[in-house]
Amino acid sequence: MVAKRDFTDRFLRSIKPAEKDKRDIFMMPKFRGSASEVTERSAGENIGAFVLVTRFEKGKSPTPRRIGDYPP
Repeated sequence: MVAKRDFTDRFLRSIKPAEKDKRDIFMMPKFRGSASEVTERSAGENIGAFVLVTRFEKGKSPTPRRIGDYPP
């Protein structure tokens, strides 16, 4: 699932863990390629990760790469 939302602390804390073997990616509309990724392991203090979504190394499709955790 990919959704575009503003990243406020309230929004990021309201995200629920993704279904098993799935990941949810929320794109940040103000910063192209910036997103938050949530998996089924996202729970408790480790809510999710910030990712950069772009084509790497001449790839055919955009790929998310982790650049930080939320909360830090």
